[in-house]
Amino acid sequence: MTPPARLLAKSSQTVQKPRGLETLSGHTANVMAAAEALLDESGDAQMRAVGLPVDTWRDPFRRAVLTAAFCHDLGKANDQFQAMVRGQRKDRQAIRHEALSLLIVQDTSLREWLITTSDDAASLNFVLWAAAGHHRKFPPPELPQGTGVRLSLFLGHADFRQTLTVGAKWLGLGDPPALANTEWLLVGNTSLHQRLMRLERTALAYWGSCGDEQRRFLAVVKACLIAADVAGSALPKEGEKIAVWITQALRQRPTPEQMRAIVADRLQGMPPRPFQAALGNATARVVLAQAGCGSGKTIGAYLWAAQRAPGKRLFFSYPTTGTATEGFRDYLIDPTLDARLVHGRASVDLTLLGVDDEGEQTDPLAALDAWSTCITSCTVDTVLGLTQNHRRGLYAWPAFADAAFVFDEIHAYDARLFAALLRFLTACRGVPCLLMTASLPREKQVALDDALAALGESLEIVTGPSDLENLPRYQRSLSDDPWAVVSQTLAANGKVLWVVNTVNRAFKYAEEAEQRGLSPLIYHSRFRYEDRVRQHGRVIDAFRAPGSVLAIATQVAEMSLDLSADLLVT
Repeated sequence: MTPPARLLAKSSQTVQKPRGLETLSGHTANVMAAAEALLDESGDAQMRAVGLPVDTWRDPFRRAVLTAAFCHDLGKANDQFQAMVRGQRKDRQAIRHEALSLLIVQDTSLREWLITTSDDAASLNFVLWAAAGHHRKFPPPELPQGTGVRLSLFLGHADFRQTLTVGAKWLGLGDPPALANTEWLLVGNTSLHQRLMRLERTALAYWGSCGDEQRRFLAVVKACLIAADVAGSALPKEGEKIAVWITQALRQRPTPEQMRAIVADRLQGMPPRPFQAALGNATARVVLAQAGCGSGKTIGAYLWAAQRAPGKRLFFSYPTTGTATEGFRDYLIDPTLDARLVHGRASVDLTLLGVDDEGEQTDPLAALDAWSTCITSCTVDTVLGLTQNHRRGLYAWPAFADAAFVFDEIHAYDARLFAALLRFLTACRGVPCLLMTASLPREKQVALDDALAALGESLEIVTGPSDLENLPRYQRSLSDDPWAVVSQTLAANGKVLWVVNTVNRAFKYAEEAEQRGLSPLIYHSRFRYEDRVRQHGRVIDAFRAPGSVLAIATQVAEMSLDLSADLLVT
């Protein structure tokens, strides 16, 4: 491919005269501006969140993030990417641009140019790994078939030189080295893939010698770089001044008064229960609220946030989309609270709740909304995905870094999700967390104790009032024909929840109920999602309203319906 007139980082409607932000140098400058704004506004918070001593790591962190922002897209200066971004190539590229960015710095004079001190030399590996992993697809797989035998790199292009000049300015370096256009082989012992494999082996050996702080340092450099790349890519399309937007967004915080107003609205003039007040007074970084359903844990959680984490964003995490939506509807739908509902189908739920939404979380610009949102009701994967390299969690990292977290119904987490929770508590060891459950299996509490003990911390447990916890809650009876007690309960204006194993059985019992002159509500997981949300709301509203109600549901009710019934048939 003949070198193009301009090197693009993004697709352009005007290839010969692209907008500045679409060029390699323009995009690099935007990402470096975003990185600097993130560092200025949240750099210390990011280090505290992962337990890095700020005074020790502040300068290395700043240098590493800015250098990674400079390096991250250098690999786009190749013929296959430039053809692809112009719509001239439909075949897969031989190698992703971020892997090429690593090799370009590693195998040219750029490496020595970037190293100005011994500290730079020690941290450059982390910088390059962060740059190579900023799209979460590294290392690359085997070379795809049909991608050719060599790759052209436009390292002598005027736009590439301009990109180096941008980096020199931001990093305070001298004149960049003069590089020339070149070709790299895609096959043979000196191919790009073989070179990457050798680098990977060297990197793994070096990684094995790294201490825990170094590993956390790399993780936070990568997360900050990904956030800067998203901001640098998305914001210019909206005409935003990147640094101004980031600064204003990250300074949006809830006030303790807002948290207390949520509590006051729910208490309706009554004082908090002693259990709720005890949650508000808890002092440990990680607190376990263990109390039965209906004890007021959620109100206590907002008291905890007001007193334990004043001025911090709050992420309230639920195990399912249904419970996340209900948590939003019950506590946060007031538009003055600057609250937000986040999960994979949140836009559907918000439409049905009558709340405007700007788009799905997979949209990078929508993902940035978390940076300026004070209180977020979300599914737990939104938060714990951070520990598993998920896009949504990484995009939200600047908001996470100076936030408080509530994890509700942790008893419902399976082994994999609970392991992710433990990983979050240990990796993000600087953020306050409240865990809530009606009861917790002993092995899970032991795992929590052990994870925190390894950090020199202990779990503070706040239990519900013993007089309520020890009350007889259930009267069990066995019957082959429960209709008599169902009819008796409904006649007394009671609430009945009937849970069965299959959708067919739910319909069978619903038909029988109708034959008996009853009007059952059916709830199961095979509704279309928007219909399920509507039906979810009908069931919840019916159980909260005066009068009798019969709901017949499949086992999805266990995690999705937050209600109180007088009779459970199962």
